[in-house]
This record gives sequence, structure tokens and C-alpha cells, in this order.
Amino acid sequence: MDLDGIVAIADIVAAMLGRPLTPFESSRLKTAYQATAGGTLTDLAGQLAA
Repeated sequence: MDLDGIVAIADIVAAMLGRPLTPFESSRLKTAYQATAGGTLTDLAGQLAA
């Protein structure tokens, strides 16, 4: 998954929540992305759940 994919995920989540991501939420997403760079959505979900 590339950075554009993460931006798309952030946009989708924000739309579902009906608000922008908080700085904390955005930071968690970025950290999970960095930990799973080149991985799949399943890898990202697992990192976020950990």
C-alpha cells in the first residue's frame, strides 16, 4: 500500500465518522502505515488493533 492509499483510507474513515480525524487518530494511522509499509490492508488493520 502506498501513501495515496493511506490518504484515501483517512478520507474514508473521516467520512464515516462525519468529522476529520483527530491528531491522535491521524498519528496512529501514520505510525501503523510506517510499521507496515508495503503491506496489505490486513497488515494495517492488525497493526492498528495491536
